[in-house]
Amino acid sequence: MTTTIDAQAPTIPTIPASHESVPAARGIWRGNVHTDLTSRHFEYATGEPEAIGGTDLAPSPMDLFVGGTAGCLAVVVEVVAGELGIAFESLEIDVDGHLGTRGFLGTADVPPNIQVLDVTVRLTTSATEAQVEELKDASSRRCPALGLFRAANLTINEDWFVTAA
Repeated sequence: MTTTIDAQAPTIPTIPASHESVPAARGIWRGNVHTDLTSRHFEYATGEPEAIGGTDLAPSPMDLFVGGTAGCLAVVVEVVAGELGIAFESLEIDVDGHLGTRGFLGTADVPPNIQVLDVTVRLTTSATEAQVEELKDASSRRCPALGLFRAANLTINEDWFVTAA
């Protein structure tokens, strides 16, 4: 199914420039590396695969982190496209985080976090090449999740594949 996003920015209330958002979550450990979480009115969980003592009943925290990055970038692309008057028919984003487990497991003195992030964006639009470049630059620059990776000096490999609508 293809959904066409019109060239109008989503309706977002006017937010004062000084406004700060404060995302928050609460976690309750349930054992077997499983945690029930609540954010606002949403309930979800994190877990780990059986290979590291989990039950594989929920995505890992790092799965949620890279999934959140894909969702964050999608929101920013939609908002920026609306601001620029760019319509698009489809948007798909894959985010792969390269995480060595040796730091987490304590078997080597290496960082426990993701060191390289591969971001692949597939966009179907009738926008011009110049419009797409502006959309790419602004979206990448304004994405809070990608900003966290940049602030941590991690490598971000970002590839956009654009198909004419």
